[in-house]
Order: sequence, then structure tokens, then C-alpha cells
Amino acid sequence: MNTNRKGLSVVLYENKTIAQLYSTLIFVFDGNTVTLRHEHWKTRHTKNCINDLFDAIGWKARVIQRDFEWYVQDESENLIPFKDGMQLMEI
Repeated sequence: MNTNRKGLSVVLYENKTIAQLYSTLIFVFDGNTVTLRHEHWKTRHTKNCINDLFDAIGWKARVIQRDFEWYVQDESENLIPFKDGMQLMEI
């Protein structure tokens, strides 16, 4: 998995892919479900890391920002408001 982004660490633990950006756990993938967090770090860098992780697991989802709010956009361009700790099934 690509971890070339500054501050991003990705590990496999108990059959989960866990990504931490500096001290913030931003992405957990268990093979079916992704849990997303930003813990109030709504930065371009955080979005880019999450989007790289979506690419790495083969999902077509993206985190985007519109009018200062974050959304998860699926491959049909539906927007789901980003909630810290939200869980997504493959979209």
C-alpha cells in the first residue's frame, strides 16, 4: 500500500488495514467496511491521504469539500456528508 505521504503510516493488524496520519487514526478497512476519521483535522493533506487509501483498496470513493463542508462522493457522484467515525460499505 502506498504510504509516500508525509506523516502517514499504514499497518496490517488483526486482518485490518489501519492508517494513521501523524497521531490521528484516519482510515480502518476490514475487507468490507471502511471507517473514516479526521478528528477535526480537515486539511487538504488528510483528504489526499484518505483518497490515496481508497485508491489502494480499489474503491472509487473520494473525499471532497464543497462550501467548507466535507463529503464522501461515490462513483455515481452522490454526496454523503462526512461524519467523524463514519462507516462505509463498498460503494
